[in-house]
Formats: sequence, C-alpha cells, structure tokens
Amino acid sequence: MNKHSKISNLKSQYSHLFVLLLCITLSSQVIFAQSSSCPNLTVGPDANLCSGCTSISATLQGTKATTSYSVSTVPYTPFPFNTGTSVLLGIDDTWSSAITIPFCFEFYGSTYTQCVIGSNVLLSFDMTNATCNTVGCNTWSINSAIPSSSPADLTNCIMGPWHDIDPSVSSYSTPVIKWKVQGTAPCRSFVVSWTDVSMYSSSCNSQLATSQIVLYETTNNIEIFIKDKPLCTGWNSGAAIEGIQNSSGTQAVVVPGRNYPTQWSATNDGKRFTPTGAPQYTFTWYAPGNVAIGTTPTISVCPITTTTYTATIVNNTCNGPITFSSPVTVNITPPPCTSVSCSFSGIGDTVCAGGTISLTASTVTNATYLWTGPNGYTSTLQNPTVTNGTLAHTGWYIVKDSIPGCSYTDSVFVLVIPPPTANAGPDQTICSSTLTLAGSIGGAATTGTWTGGAGTYTPNNTTLNCTYTLSSFEISSGNVTLTLTTNDPPGSCIAANDQMQITYSSGSSISAGPDQSICAGNTVALSGSVSGSGTASWSGGSGTYSPDNTNATAVYTPSITEEAAGSVSLIFSSTGGGSCPGANDIMEITIGQLPTANAGSTQFVCAGTGITLAGAIGGSATSGTWSGGNGTYSPDNTTLNAVYTASPAEFTAGTVTLTLTTNDPAGPCSFSTSTVNFKFYENPTVDFTIDTSTGCPILCSNFTDVTVAGVGFTIASWNWNFGDGGPGADVQNPSHCFSTSGVYNITLTATSSNGCVSSLTKPNFVEVFNVPVAAFTTTPDPASLLDPAINFNDQSSSDVNYWSWDFGDTTTLASNVSDPIHGYPNLVPGTYIATLIVHNSDGCYNTIAHQIVIGPAFTFFMPTAFSPNSNGVNDQFFGSGIGITKYDMLIFDRWGDMIFHGKDLNEKWNGKANKIGDDAQIDVYVWKVELTDVFNKKHSFIGTVTLVK
Repeated sequence: MNKHSKISNLKSQYSHLFVLLLCITLSSQVIFAQSSSCPNLTVGPDANLCSGCTSISATLQGTKATTSYSVSTVPYTPFPFNTGTSVLLGIDDTWSSAITIPFCFEFYGSTYTQCVIGSNVLLSFDMTNATCNTVGCNTWSINSAIPSSSPADLTNCIMGPWHDIDPSVSSYSTPVIKWKVQGTAPCRSFVVSWTDVSMYSSSCNSQLATSQIVLYETTNNIEIFIKDKPLCTGWNSGAAIEGIQNSSGTQAVVVPGRNYPTQWSATNDGKRFTPTGAPQYTFTWYAPGNVAIGTTPTISVCPITTTTYTATIVNNTCNGPITFSSPVTVNITPPPCTSVSCSFSGIGDTVCAGGTISLTASTVTNATYLWTGPNGYTSTLQNPTVTNGTLAHTGWYIVKDSIPGCSYTDSVFVLVIPPPTANAGPDQTICSSTLTLAGSIGGAATTGTWTGGAGTYTPNNTTLNCTYTLSSFEISSGNVTLTLTTNDPPGSCIAANDQMQITYSSGSSISAGPDQSICAGNTVALSGSVSGSGTASWSGGSGTYSPDNTNATAVYTPSITEEAAGSVSLIFSSTGGGSCPGANDIMEITIGQLPTANAGSTQFVCAGTGITLAGAIGGSATSGTWSGGNGTYSPDNTTLNAVYTASPAEFTAGTVTLTLTTNDPAGPCSFSTSTVNFKFYENPTVDFTIDTSTGCPILCSNFTDVTVAGVGFTIASWNWNFGDGGPGADVQNPSHCFSTSGVYNITLTATSSNGCVSSLTKPNFVEVFNVPVAAFTTTPDPASLLDPAINFNDQSSSDVNYWSWDFGDTTTLASNVSDPIHGYPNLVPGTYIATLIVHNSDGCYNTIAHQIVIGPAFTFFMPTAFSPNSNGVNDQFFGSGIGITKYDMLIFDRWGDMIFHGKDLNEKWNGKANKIGDDAQIDVYVWKVELTDVFNKKHSFIGTVTLVK
C-alpha cells in the first residue's frame, strides 16, 4: 500500500473532512437547563460555519453517589395529594407493612426496593420496622437533634417532617395517608402523601398537617413538599425535624432551622436533597461513524462539510446503565471560489518514533501554503518534513493554501507510532524442571513469540506468561537461553527481542548436630555440617555466635531471656543454589535454671518483735532451709516466710545472722545460699502529763510529753488519741478542748527515730463536768399595758442551785430567786429581752434569753350625762380610752337632726347646737361613735347622754 492510500484510510478512520474557506465566525450557544429530578442532557443550538473551527457545548445532569447530600429550596410543585393506595387508616404512632418500590433506590450508599411508611410523616428503609404494626411502634417523642442513633426506629429514614400527628382523629377532617407511583421508567417517582391529618393532643387537633415525600428513580433525589405544617407548642414543646439520616445515626442532612429544639412552621414549601458523592456517569462527544472526539462538555470541532455530532451521557445506576444522547449540527457554507479553483488536498504520514514525518499538499497554481500543527508547529513549505519524530508530534495538521481572492483549508492526521519493546525478564537459576515465564511487550507491538530451547511451552510459545519445561539435555547441561520477539508492527517500526538465561541447579543437605543440655551461664559448642551447593548459616535465638553465625562450629552464648525461658531452638540453614530452596535442620538447647536463694535484705527490728522472714528461691530450686541463730522458726525452718523469734541473748547482743540454702536440684546445676543480718533496737518508754484534767465544758487542756527514747535515738513522731471521737494530734505537746461532758481515756503512741513504737493509755484521765440546762416560761404571754406584771417560771434542770435574772429593762435580780415576778412600764408598748443565768454545784453555768412583749391595749368609755353651765365641772361631753387610732362622734337630737360632729378624741361637745349656736335644751340626746383600735379593728358604739343644767 502506498503512503497516499495509508493516509486516506487513516483520515477515514478519524472521520475528519476537508475544511472550507472561513467566511463567518460563529460561536455556539450553551444552554443551561434547570436542574430536575431526572437525568438530562441538553446541547447548544445548531451552528453555521463557513470554514475553520467552532465550539459545541452540552449541559448535563448525571447520577452521583449517595455517600453525601446537599439540601436546597425548590419551587412548591407537589404531585396531587389524596391519590393512590391508602395505608395506616385511622392508626396513630405506627409503621406500615413493607411496601415494594417498583424501582431500586439508593440511600446513603445502600440500595433498596422496599420501604416502610410511618404515621408521623416518616419513610424508612429499616425493614425491621415493618414487623411492628401496633400503636406506639413509631416513636413520637422528639428529645434530641439528628444525627442520633436514638430512637432506633428513626435511623435510615426520611423525615418529611417528623412531628407528632394523629391519623385516628377525624373530628376536623378526613385524614389520609397514601402512596403511589408517577411517570415512566427510567424517571419514575415514588410519592407518599399525608393529607389533612390532625396534630396530636386535644388542644391541637384542629390544626391540620399536609406534606409529601417523593423518591426519584435514577437520580436518587429526594423532595419534600409541605403544604401546611402548623406549630403545636402545647405538645412535645412543638418539636419537629425535617431532614434525612443514615442507618447508624452518624450522618444527617437537616433543613436549616428545622432541627430539635427549634420551633418552626411552614406552608407551600419545597426542599430537595441531592446526592453529592463521586460522579457515577461518563460523558462523550461522538463524530459521525461513532468516533469519540471528546469527554468535556465543551469541545472545538473543525468540519469541512455539514456534520452532526452527538453528545452522550451514560448513567451507571442500580438498574444498570441508562444512556441519554442529543445531537448538534454544524452547517458548512461552501467558499466563494468561482473563477479560479483553490481546491486541493493535504496528505499526512505514519512513522515510527525517531523517523521523518512527510507532509504533502497537492499543487495549486500561484498558491502560498501555511501549515500549523501540534506543539505550535508551523511551516510555509508546500511539502515540509519533520525529522526525528516523537509521540508529541501525533495530531492534526492544518494546511491552508491561498491565491489572490481565494483560500482553502484541509486537515491531515499524523500518527507517530512508539517503537516496539520486548522484555523477557531477568535471568534465573532454578531447581525445578519447570519455570513460569514473565515476558512483556510494549510500544506499538501487540503480540510476542518465545523461541530457543529444546523444551516445551505450555499452552504455546505465543503466550507471554506461559510455562516452560526444560528438556533432559537442558537439565543435564545446566542452562538454556530463551528469546522473546515482538510481532512486526505497522509502519516503519521493526520488531524487538530480548533474551533470558536459565540456569538449572540441584539442592543441598544439612545437619545441625545433636540436641544439647546446659546449665544457665554456660555456652554451647555447635557442630553443624552441610553438603551440596550453596552456603549455610545459623539463625534463631537472641544470643550471640562466636566468631559469627556463618561458622558451622561456632560457640553460642544464650541470652538472659533464653536462660529464663529454659530453652532455645537454633536453625542451621543452607541457601541452596540460585532459586533452589535451601535445606535446614534444628538443634534444641535445653537450659537448666541456676538455683537462686535470696534471704532478703538486712532488717532493723524493735525489741520483742517477731521477724517475718522474706526468703525467696528461684531457678531450678524447689525448696529451701533456714539455719543459724538460737531462736525459733514458726511454723518451721523450711517455710520461706517463717516468723523468727530471737532468743533473749540475741536481743541482748543486738544482732543475729540467718542463712537460706536451696535444695540440690537435678541436672548440672548445684545448690545456692544467701544470708541476712537482723539488728535489734530498744523500744521507747511512753509517758505524759496534763495541766488541767477536770472542768466545765468547753475544757481546754495542755498535754506534755515526757517519753524517753532508746539510747542513741530520739522520738520521731507522736500520735495522740483524746478519747472523745474528735481528731487526734501529731505534735509532741498538744492542746485539746473537750466540748462534751464525760470521762475520757488519753492514749499517746510514740515512734522513735529507729522506727520502734510504744503506746500508753491513761484511763479516766480527763473529766468534763455536766452543764446545767437553763429554761423558763412567762405568763401572761404576751402581756399588755393594762397588766404589765410578768410571772417568770423556772424550768431549768434539777442540778441548778443558783439563778441570776436580767429583765431587759435595766432591772436585774441576783438574789437567787427561781420564780420572780417583775412589772414592766405601762406607759407605752415595748419588747424586752429577759435573760436567765444558772449555775450548778460543779461551778458550770448556762444561760437562756426570751423575748417579753408588752403589747398595746384598747378601752373606750362614754359618760351618761354632763352639765354645760360653765362652772368648770363636767362642762363638756366626750369619749375617752386608750389604743384608739381613728375616732368619729355624731350627736343627734330627738328629731334626728345632727347637732354635733367630732373627728378625734380632742373634739368635745360643749352643749351648743353646732358648737357655736344656741344652747341646747335639757334633754336626752343620742350619740354614735365609730373608731379603729391599735389592732386595726373597727368598732361602732351608740348610746344616749342627758344634758342637765
């Protein structure tokens, strides 16, 4: 095939045509469609082009993963309410049975074909709710915001919104809950509506709620339309939540301002929850012949004839791939070449990388040429060349010829083919007669063939990773060379090859020597041996090898860890030859534990104290025996923690040495011994004095320590117990106050600087006398100004032998009277504090005080006659009394006429009519008095008075 034929076929393969003269430059229009709940694809309008290139664009909405969501406001466009299949008729707080969705729906990364409807405006994908169909199953009480894993039946669901409504109430409406399916595949909708349902509680039943939840096929969008969502603050604090949450209650998307505990209401409201995870679609532009030319929404095309391009989006859904396509046409208007022809053709090339690219344009008389191409390539030659072509030179080259009054453009495609490569893999040394080859080819090569060797290829020699079986001759000779050669690629590239050398080797045998037993602390002389190919070395264990682990007869020193474990396994291994597996053998070393004895550390013991021994044995020892000393071991001297009681001579000497010896264990290890010294100290002699040991409470006493420590030591600490249940003291000479009557034992515990402790208790060392009880009553209580004399009645305890009174009015009585009588001033009311002080025979006293109240009194008197004759005796008529705060007096004659009115006690009737008129005649007159006393009580009095002369 000649170059021109190759180029023509290549142009046909990429579906590029000649480009006409550029007359008018048009820009394509991008159409932005409103996002819907069904996948869609919109392309720009058809374009008109004379020549050159133009952009074509598409607007698309594809599916996305449901691992996350966003929420947005959408127009209120619900599906019709109150249509479809009814559920939960008249049932409150429950879930429906399982309802089949006629399409698969993805929610938070999982796929569902069933759902459950809740009476409180819920759609759940938790199918365990489908088994709970009684009142109370659907939780109504909202106590926390989402996301939340509680309540459990509200996870993995849509809340549209979740609030407490009552479908069983029909007094105000006919409540309806229905579901239905709208539309056709692949853009169906599953619609659930709650229509005219009363809010819960008698105070809110008249408020009706209507809302709708919609699931969209393919896009997995969710929409919630609320026609009416009232606010019922009298129940559950008006709580309501609009949102979605996953099955674990850890993720949720909530409409802003509509989570717990916010109170809210809504009408004619639309919200959409849109998946925002990774795209689950692919987008491609296709030229005629189904040739893919781009994957971005906007691309540039350069047709030379009218061409229709197709935009295609493939949505990967749980129902399988769903494809949408839309075409756009670029119309080409031929250039105005009339009198002189400017039509011509360009020819490209196909070369191997490193070769020369030849570009050819047919001849047009008197034409000039301009070539442009990848990476900014330009040339004004008719037939230019590019030497040393690289992959970057692959692409479209545009050539334009120009003659006076006319120009023409053509495009050609240049393909630079990468040179073929072959890789047979690294050389190998094997022990087996078979080997899996791992050849690879690259560049322009598409296949390869294995050659060489007298063995067999399985399944054949054109399989790059076939199995090669060596022949008996190759096994005996020990090597073979295989060659991998690529096929002859198209164009000017030539085949490539690579070789692999296979070396065959036999295995080896090895011995680690016999197992050994040693005592801890010793070394092991190793005795390994190896035959055949390869080298050998020791491994295993955490000890050290001398001189190193590659010496078959090295000396091994076990580590402390291995000695504690009692054994170690060493492995003697050969490396084999090439890829041949090595051999290994194991030697077990048993390590006997050294017996150990630990008699404990030196102790200083106070005289008379038994010594609790703290012996310990270890290693391979199983028992031990104490020896030394003239004292006794309890229970015996084979008990490691026996109690040793020193003899009097040892206490006198001040020291004793004991020895702990282990038993003689089996094996190579021998017994062990350990000694410990004990020293004895003198105990302190405790004593103390007090300055005041008896008295009335509160009795405060000073204690003085007179304790004597042992020779050469001092008292380091004191601990006092005062026997009254209160806190003690840790100072040498404390003071302590006893607040309660009683007899107390005093204990002092002293610790000397050598740690020896002694105590002394002095019984009944402190006596605190009883305190008399002071008490009295008074009569009368309260008293008044009419009778301010008070009787004081002593109620004190029987041990009182002395009384002292203070009556609170500067009067005191200390004459040892138990029940005095005292008169208080009778002029004005008053409050006094009376105090009694009592004593008993022990000299202890007590006191008590009471409040004495001398209250106000009320009296009122009116005379029955008076003689207003100006003789200075009984000339006026008036009322008198005490404890009066308001006063009003009226005087009437026998005909009922008021002749006098006085408004306080100081206004008196002088016997004249209206105070200043004529003298009233001798007669009997009626009086009326209304007054208020000091206790704010009102009184009304009526009587008569006789006027005489």
